[in-house]
Amino acid sequence: VEIVDTPGLFSRHSAHNSITRDVLPDAHAVIFLLEPMKLGEAHFTEEIRHYVVEAKNSNLDRRSRHIFFIINKLDECHRIYDKLVAELEASLEGILPQPRVLGVSSYYALASRRYQRHELTLKDLQRDNHLFVPDPDSPDDFLSGRLLEERHVPLLAEQSRIADVESALSSYLENRYLYIVENVIDRTHLLCARVLEELDVE
Repeated sequence: VEIVDTPGLFSRHSAHNSITRDVLPDAHAVIFLLEPMKLGEAHFTEEIRHYVVEAKNSNLDRRSRHIFFIINKLDECHRIYDKLVAELEASLEGILPQPRVLGVSSYYALASRRYQRHELTLKDLQRDNHLFVPDPDSPDDFLSGRLLEERHVPLLAEQSRIADVESALSSYLENRYLYIVENVIDRTHLLCARVLEELDVE
């Protein structure tokens, strides 16, 4: 899989938007990585609708299963995550009937991966004031700082929900050609239905 990180959608530079538009037609999957506080803003709604229409046209998948929306900073916005999803779905009304929305904390995911790769130590994680994991012994409480132990580190990856993102993307890419076949069948059905209607009219 080759991942292409395009410039953001709200850049001041028109050239950045052109780069993104040029890449879209060749993309097998399009991932919109969204900042939670942008959702619901009028300018954001207008821009995201525009780009989603372009992304829909970039792929043979008629049902737009190749488009993913990932709301980042889940560690900061988990309490209002459902509200954010509702805002996004409202923004896409009339364009995508069932958008594929996932939440992720890239910060937690990166901390977890770096620990696994021995790029960070347990002390590094304990010094990080932004890391909080649920206490397995008391689910209503959170652990951070010196209370974080080695056995708690896997909870960082779990909290990040990065596995959900990886699973959704890998599942789509593995089944992509099946989806294309489905689309051909769908279009053939539509074509047959139109021909039958025309024959009925005649």
